Amino acid sequence: MDLQELRNEINDIDSQLQELFNKRMQISFKVAEYKIANNMPVFQSKRENEKLVVDVENYSKRIRYAVGPHAIYTVSGELLQWIHGFAAEHSVPIHLHLAETEGEVRNSIKQFGFTPVRYLYKLGILSPRLIIAHGIYVDDDEVRMLADHGVKVVHPI
Repeated sequence: MDLQELRNEINDIDSQLQELFNKRMQISFKVAEYKIANNMPVFQSKRENEKLVVDVENYSKRIRYAVGPHAIYTVSGELLQWIHGFAAEHSVPIHLHLAETEGEVRNSIKQFGFTPVRYLYKLGILSPRLIIAHGIYVDDDEVRMLADHGVKVVHPI
C-alpha cells in the first residue's frame, strides 16, 4: 500500500468510525531496517512517516498517529533511537511488538546481550510514548522497569 492509498483508506475509515461507533483510531506507517513489504527503503519510510505525521493532523480528532517500528529484530538500535527522537519531536507514540515469544527473548540475548526490555532500556527507548504489543515474556524486574518508565503494554484479543 502506498501513502496515497493509506490516506484514502484513513478517510474512509474515519467516516465509518464516526457514523457507526463514534470511536477513535491510532494508525502507524511501518518503519523497518530492511526493505518493507512494498519494497520501500529505510530512508524513504522515514520520509513517509515525516509526511504522514503532518497529514494525520488534518483528519478528525478521532485519528491519532503513532510511529510503527515492527520489532527489535527488524529495526536496528540506531533506527529505534531515530524513531524515539522523531516521536518526541512530534509528540506521538511508538507502537512496537516486543517480548512476543520465548524465541525472541533467546535471540535478543544472543544478538544484543540483553532481553528485549533491557535492550530498549540500554538504548534509552523506554518512555511514556512507548506502547508495547504483547510483552508476554518479561520478568518481574522488567515489569517494574516498564512501569517506572510509563510504558504501556497492550495485548491483542
